[in-house]
Amino acid sequence: MTITSVVVRRRVADLDAVVARGEAAGAEVVAAPADTPNGRRAALRHPDGAVYEYVSG
Repeated sequence: MTITSVVVRRRVADLDAVVARGEAAGAEVVAAPADTPNGRRAALRHPDGAVYEYVSG
């Protein structure tokens, strides 16, 4: 079995601030902040290639 990707989810208090800090540090926004039935979410690919999903709410 080959693992091609892993997504890490983190709960945060201020999603927009986390996305802004991530972009300033070189992260790529994979999914812009959006409201979902399960809270406000965004996904960032960090410069090392790891993808993090951030959730607030």
